Amino acid sequence: MKHVFHNKRISAIVCVLPDQVVRYEDELEDYPFPVRQSQMLGKMMDYNTRRQCAPTDSVSEYAIQGIQHLLDNAVIRTTEIDAIVVASSSQDYIMPSISYLLQGYFKLPETTYCCDIVQQCGGYQFGLMQSFMLMDTYGFRKVLLVTGEMTSKKVGLHDRNARPIIGDAVSVSILETADNGAIYTEYRNFGQMAAAIMIPAGGLKCPSTSETAIETKDEQGNYRALDHFYMDGEAVFNFVMTKVPPMLSNIMKDSGDTVDSIDYYMFHQPNKYMVDRLADELELPAEKYFGNIVGVYGNASTATIPLNICHNISTEATNRSLRLCLCGFGGGLTCNTIIFSNPPMDYCEIVDYKR
Repeated sequence: MKHVFHNKRISAIVCVLPDQVVRYEDELEDYPFPVRQSQMLGKMMDYNTRRQCAPTDSVSEYAIQGIQHLLDNAVIRTTEIDAIVVASSSQDYIMPSISYLLQGYFKLPETTYCCDIVQQCGGYQFGLMQSFMLMDTYGFRKVLLVTGEMTSKKVGLHDRNARPIIGDAVSVSILETADNGAIYTEYRNFGQMAAAIMIPAGGLKCPSTSETAIETKDEQGNYRALDHFYMDGEAVFNFVMTKVPPMLSNIMKDSGDTVDSIDYYMFHQPNKYMVDRLADELELPAEKYFGNIVGVYGNASTATIPLNICHNISTEATNRSLRLCLCGFGGGLTCNTIIFSNPPMDYCEIVDYKR
């Protein structure tokens, strides 16, 4: 699906991170592989540090702190918030949805539009598109977009395939009307490959039980339970390499862009190796993209792109207009892209969660 929006911008982003920093080197003994082998893998994939939430932390708590941070810094007022859109697969409860919890906490008007979307790796762009549609349909001027995950709670202790890359983070973005021209969007879904990234147990189809918590050994030697996050790394890599480049070429043709006309490609970052191979396939100069998020924070799924922006280009993004290509791919499986010129942002920061 393709659509062109007009005259909207990301005016602020705050990313809220757990204060616990976990080092890959400290976990090598947990994995059923030779330490030297794990070290070599870590170097290739850029496994270094990641942020991990506490067992009782929730997305709504981090979002509340992020929204309060924006309020305290006079970036937005509660009277300006027309809607709250949440894109996440780490829901606090089966019900109610996170957006209602946020609306209630800040005592926003009863007319505040609340919407939760179950999304994973492509969730930031999907949330942007949903928010832009609401702005066009209802005339909303400012929307809060919350994205983030706490998937570390669902990763096996002895799963070297997934545990080193999974980080936790929550982002809050302010979206508002602006005079910045066309916003090109495109997304494609491949549900026939959905099982490549999943948590098999815990939903209504397969409720969690004592049996689904039992870890078993897979063909690669990793241990995980049905309650745990699973990713078929080879299938996901092949998906990204075959589906993302033609989509990017297609949307750049629609928008009239070249590699040189886009300031930065802000990719979802499952790991450095995959991002670098994707950049090679697209023939991107090293200064046009970043692959350093997972090695510092881990892969926080729906929060990786706003975290990418805050970590790598916050100063630039708040001082000048940038032509950006935001591209997400993964859980679903899905891939989506947005190309637009974003005017200087009012705020772009990373903060630690305060208990």
